[in-house]
Amino acid sequence: MNTPNIKQLAQASSASYGIISKGNRQTRLDKTQQKAPQNYTVVPDYTDKDISTFKNNDDGHFIIAHRGSSFSLDDTSKKDIIADANIAFGNTTDDALHKRRTKKTEQIIKKIKKESGADTDIHLTGHSLGGHSANHAMVHSAVVRDNVKSVNTFNAGSSVLGTIDLAEDSPEYKTINDKSTHHSIINDSVSANAKSSLIGSVKKYKDKSKPSFTKGILKIVTPLLEGSPVGKIALEAGKKIVGTIGSHGIGNFT
Repeated sequence: MNTPNIKQLAQASSASYGIISKGNRQTRLDKTQQKAPQNYTVVPDYTDKDISTFKNNDDGHFIIAHRGSSFSLDDTSKKDIIADANIAFGNTTDDALHKRRTKKTEQIIKKIKKESGADTDIHLTGHSLGGHSANHAMVHSAVVRDNVKSVNTFNAGSSVLGTIDLAEDSPEYKTINDKSTHHSIINDSVSANAKSSLIGSVKKYKDKSKPSFTKGILKIVTPLLEGSPVGKIALEAGKKIVGTIGSHGIGNFT
């Protein structure tokens, strides 16, 4: 079977946001399909507000995409924000959203293998929160870990407080490490601690985002802030925030 390239996996991650757009379910599925990688079809039976699944039209392999955070101030975004906070504090083992997504991913994989054949290739991906929950599913589910062919995350959520729940010399760790790649933009603070929070290789990319109005303001005030200790602290915080605003989006990979 063919293997999706990095751009196609990033596009699947991007498309997964379409399912939380406004409108009825069919409208939201249509928007998800519009953003899907070329030659892939969204599978409604395997798609909900947490996870979108895409089937390749040629050889029938699948991409399962975990959605990143929503900030639409509804029930979905509230759950996402709680999960994001748990990532920040290194407390995702018992996080409700992570556990729910792991179970859903298991169910999707079992259905795919039953309906499309045991040898069907499945690839897992996700952006931001979705990247972290994809990694969580690999760590906490043998069904996911043993049946997914590859995992590619994009600016996955990470934390300086994050810990890995598997010993490095365990067979489970080796399986995940061999299958997983975490793609991260250098200036993105959300994924800055991927090496210590996630299992797999980490691939860094330069920030190619265009200079923004916010970056221009920061450049102007830098000389004014560098003159005092408080100003320097504020400047460093501002640089991290501005850097993340430009570099965190999934569009950097699509």
